[in-house]
Amino acid sequence: MTHDRTATTDQRTTAASRPAATIEPYVTAGEVAAFLGLPENSIYKLALRRQLPSYKLGKSRRFRLSEVAAVMAAGRVEGGADA
Repeated sequence: MTHDRTATTDQRTTAASRPAATIEPYVTAGEVAAFLGLPENSIYKLALRRQLPSYKLGKSRRFRLSEVAAVMAAGRVEGGADA
């Protein structure tokens, strides 16, 4: 009995077949610094103090802007008369 592979469709999804737009890229400390308007060394200090979420691979440290923005939103201070 022979099986014709061209007649069947594979319903599995692999990471390579997913659209790249759904995967958020990792960015450098310099890009986070530009995003927040802070010096790059401040970004490294915040990451080392675990005040900014980051990922480390070897000597490289990378960030996701959505996670950085979430941290900033969580630390939001309401304005007021004595702000």
